[in-house]
Amino acid sequence: MEITLPGFSVLHTVRFLAVFVILFLPIVVFSQSTLNNCDPVYEKALTAYREGRINDVPTILKDCLENWQGEREADAHKLLTNTYLYFNERAQAENAMLNFLKLNSEYAIDADSTSENRDTPEFINLYNTFRTRPIFLIGAKAGGNWSFINGTKGFSLDNEAFTEQEYNGRLGYQAGISAEIPVWKQFAINPEFYLLVKGYKETSTIMDFAKISFTETQYWADLPLTLKYNVLTKNRNRVPFISIGSSVQYLIHSNADLDRKDIDVMTGSIARALDPKPVNVTNMRNRLNYNAIIGAGIKLKNVIGKGLITIEGRYTHGLRNIVNPEKRAAGLYNSDLVYDFLHIDNNFTMNTFSVSLGYIMPQYKPKVLRKR
Repeated sequence: MEITLPGFSVLHTVRFLAVFVILFLPIVVFSQSTLNNCDPVYEKALTAYREGRINDVPTILKDCLENWQGEREADAHKLLTNTYLYFNERAQAENAMLNFLKLNSEYAIDADSTSENRDTPEFINLYNTFRTRPIFLIGAKAGGNWSFINGTKGFSLDNEAFTEQEYNGRLGYQAGISAEIPVWKQFAINPEFYLLVKGYKETSTIMDFAKISFTETQYWADLPLTLKYNVLTKNRNRVPFISIGSSVQYLIHSNADLDRKDIDVMTGSIARALDPKPVNVTNMRNRLNYNAIIGAGIKLKNVIGKGLITIEGRYTHGLRNIVNPEKRAAGLYNSDLVYDFLHIDNNFTMNTFSVSLGYIMPQYKPKVLRKR
């Protein structure tokens, strides 16, 4: 059975309903959003506060505070805090302040006597009884590094005095997670975890004719722990810092690419070249490494979202010989290393300079610290 409006065909009925929806639905939606928008309620309560009708403020805000719709919710709780402070209702003022700080954890006190929005002494005193610093910050970092080799003792299949050796660092990279835990004033503990790739290239001339290239790439799990000092400046959006600490690294895998070219001593040209070959040298390395760390950087606020961008330069000083002396002899029985490429490991430590870019999010949990 077709339903039509009196005097209208089906087509006319559909057109009428469509026009009705187009014309009146936006009005209904707008009216509903206006009813749900509590921002005008805040303005009404603020006007009452400024006009001295402070008793009316809690009543005006009551219904909206239970299910606020709008952008002024934090301002409403701040206004309510000042209201309860005016009437010396401490417990209710603390509850309103707690709700305010949950919504605006990074609020900065305005004590400028020339400011129209300066905070009252009572509000400042109450604010200072709350924990307003983040309980920790957590995020991710990534960047690049460059290794420096410090040879501590040389070994050679030839007379060591006639063996020319040179180490060159290689570009590596790291990525991982970082946390910062404030402990006292500007000091914080900074535990981190990285997956770290670093390497070097050793070139040597053996027996005056064989030019050997040994390029090693190492994959580490890195656990740094540093003490960080955040430097206070007038610009709250830029926080320089310095750090010092140590790290423990575990070698996951290490691979070396070997290359040999024999030189004709009479002509200086290449007489023979062996095909490059990869060799797994993980078992010839000390799997645990220990380092000392010093670093500096800066944290930038209000750039992207509520988090902080971190930029840090760090120097890591290796404290342990990378080569396992007990496994050095294993190379003597490896025809690839010794007989083909004339290689035997020297003792050495690895130092690293790294630069990282990160993003960390502060985690707040405001609460009353003490009564005043």
